Amino acid sequence: MAEIEAGPGGLAAAARRATPGDTVVLSGGVYRERLVADVPGVTWKVAAGRTAVIDGGWKGDDLGGDKNPFPPTVALAAPGVTVQGVRIANAPGFGAAISADGCTIRGCELDNIYGSGIVVNGSGDIKDVVVEGNDIRRTVMRWTVNRTSGGAGIIAVRAVNGVIRNNQVIGCWGEGIDLDRGSRGLLCEGNLLAFTAHLGIYIIRSVGTTVRNNIIYRVTALEEDVFRGKAENAGAGIVIGDEVSERMNTFPNSARSTVEGNLVVNCGVLFQVRSNTATQGYDTWLDPETRVVGNTFVGGPFTRAGIQIGATRAHGAARIERNLIIM
Repeated sequence: MAEIEAGPGGLAAAARRATPGDTVVLSGGVYRERLVADVPGVTWKVAAGRTAVIDGGWKGDDLGGDKNPFPPTVALAAPGVTVQGVRIANAPGFGAAISADGCTIRGCELDNIYGSGIVVNGSGDIKDVVVEGNDIRRTVMRWTVNRTSGGAGIIAVRAVNGVIRNNQVIGCWGEGIDLDRGSRGLLCEGNLLAFTAHLGIYIIRSVGTTVRNNIIYRVTALEEDVFRGKAENAGAGIVIGDEVSERMNTFPNSARSTVEGNLVVNCGVLFQVRSNTATQGYDTWLDPETRVVGNTFVGGPFTRAGIQIGATRAHGAARIERNLIIM
């Protein structure tokens, strides 16, 4: 197991040299190149006391209507890869993308990202991913230049037994954290979300999801938030909403969700279950194993409702109990 040093301009060469079990140490500076970590079991980290910025080169210009016109600035593309402690800036697409089992992205900073911040997605299930301790700011910035919506600070699609823990998502022009279609057994805990545009944490056709001990605070003081910045449009804090489309309908409905011990402050709706009327774009059903327990919901100037459950047909006997609601 070798240790390989990589200075600015040297990421691709280091990837070619690396073999499973090696560690690549970024010596520091600004790396104006992509990191494609495609060798299994390699750890990429920053030298002690140094700062390494992987700069995707986006200069704030309009890149067109494509939500992600360029590849991710950092790609964890082989099983067991770890990326730790780097700063990812000015990405012209996603900040970082994980497409293989057993990968970890930890202690990274992401800032000024054209699309979503960290995305877990691939051609099939992606198992045992860890997204932990990252500071994610100013994502889905394409909204500010061309009003193309959609995206999140963190998205997990078809993620199995993954962990999203102790991250900060601040100033995202999309959703905070999406626990998305086909995911199973996801744990989302201890995250801080202070957002300006859309939802906080969104459960979409995800089974066995646990959302606990997160803090979600809607920032309301930014006048430039013309997207959903008005009180009547303020996004919800925690949402279960199974969207309906030809593609979405191929995934199971959300079930066995646990929402516990979260603090949600000054969101449009503090906890929301979207409609189960398919003609309204959702087919959400609360099953008997879903639990919404022991949360604290605090209203503010933008809050329209504490708990809102949309339904035109009966839900199952889900447990919604011992929540504190302050309006």
